[in-house]
Amino acid sequence: MAVMPDLRHSAQLSPASILSICRCTIYIFVLAWRKTFTIYMSFIVRERALQDEFWLLVLESLGSLQLGPICARHLRAWIVAAVRRMRLENRLTPRDLRIARANLISFIEIMKAEAFILGRADQVDSDSFEAALRQIERHARLTAFNLWPFWPKRIAQSN
Repeated sequence: MAVMPDLRHSAQLSPASILSICRCTIYIFVLAWRKTFTIYMSFIVRERALQDEFWLLVLESLGSLQLGPICARHLRAWIVAAVRRMRLENRLTPRDLRIARANLISFIEIMKAEAFILGRADQVDSDSFEAALRQIERHARLTAFNLWPFWPKRIAQSN
């Protein structure tokens, strides 16, 4: 970051020099801000693309089953939280993405089974979502069940 010279005691600098120094300083600050903003926006765009990819995976996994609107909102929120968790834990490698995809498909399969048990063989709704959550909670109590980054909801401390 540029350091502004102390201009209070510098009688040797002309007003044009002071103006030039100020312009350069402002230009440096603007460039730094643009770079920071660009990096931030690239993170946002990548996160959004990953969320869209996971959402398409959900739709493909459902096949011919319909998705209730409340369940769709729950799943989208779950995906957003999972992508944030992946970013916070700095786990965006191809291996981590494969794990996340497989775990999302596993959760959708659990939801489909719960929908069938609930007598809704043609639709996955919020009841199916809640039943699937209860199912994985029960399973997690008995085993080291993990659907990272979707389950458990604990977020590991990042370094």
